[in-house]
Amino acid sequence: MKVLAFGDVHVCKGGEFSRNTEDGLTTHLLKVIRTSEWLATVIREESPDLVVNLGDLLDGVDAIDEKTLWA
Repeated sequence: MKVLAFGDVHVCKGGEFSRNTEDGLTTHLLKVIRTSEWLATVIREESPDLVVNLGDLLDGVDAIDEKTLWA
């Protein structure tokens, strides 16, 4: 059985450094999307039987704000 375990990705809140982009997203949301795409690529390439998130994907309860969740 092949297991892919990942943790401590630490997608953090954009805060003052998050800016709007031309396509209406924020730089923070783009970071969340790119992190998710990277994880999907690793899963696709490695074809594990089981994927386990060991925690700390988001760097706090406010890592994704309401606007980001709606987007």
